[in-house]
Amino acid sequence: MSELRRRRGAREIVRDSLALYRARWRTFMLIALAVVAPVDVIISGIGLGDLTAGYRETQSDWASVLVLSVGVLLTTPLVTAMVVLALEDSESGAGRAIQEGLDRFAPLVPVVLAYGVGVGAGLFLFVVPGLFMAIRWSVFVQAFVVERKRHGEALAASWELTKGAFWRTLGVVVLVNVLGMLVVLAIGEPVRAGAEAADSQAIVLAGGIVLQALTLPFVAIATTLLYFDLAEGARGRSA
Repeated sequence: MSELRRRRGAREIVRDSLALYRARWRTFMLIALAVVAPVDVIISGIGLGDLTAGYRETQSDWASVLVLSVGVLLTTPLVTAMVVLALEDSESGAGRAIQEGLDRFAPLVPVVLAYGVGVGAGLFLFVVPGLFMAIRWSVFVQAFVVERKRHGEALAASWELTKGAFWRTLGVVVLVNVLGMLVVLAIGEPVRAGAEAADSQAIVLAGGIVLQALTLPFVAIATTLLYFDLAEGARGRSA
């Protein structure tokens, strides 16, 4: 845990995130699959009919909003919380992190909802304020898990940590998400082609689950290292 708590530049965050991911990739992928697979099967597979539908090149607007909302408000924060727990205890396996993450998720729900409402309202009204809030609140899950902040305290902690570090935080968040998108683009096109050839939306669903299991843990690890970097910087300023 002490190795996590130090300052890092953007390159170090990416490098160390990849190293941590490679060292325990099975644990992190199992964590992501435990969340992503049931959620996607229920929402997209059953709710939107993807398990039995023929290939669809695009989704309806409301289906896209639903899938995005579930990802932002459920899948991503839950996977992130479990990854943080796994990073805190390098000896624990996926099962322990999954169980503890589920145990702690109920108090996180109102925080996630407040995040979703705030960012969503900002995006809907003027776009830029929503993006600004998303960056300032980008490490609220880490504050919730590590510092055991509750309710608005987790959002306030993230807001304070990113104070004076907006552009740096933005750069790291964009960088790690772009790296994740490169993986999606590299694997997603063959999946799409296979689904179209087989006329099966279930292949798209399965591919999406695998892609999320690959990319979500990496982004969660990187933002956790960013959180510790920001926390150490704040500690240094207050010393």
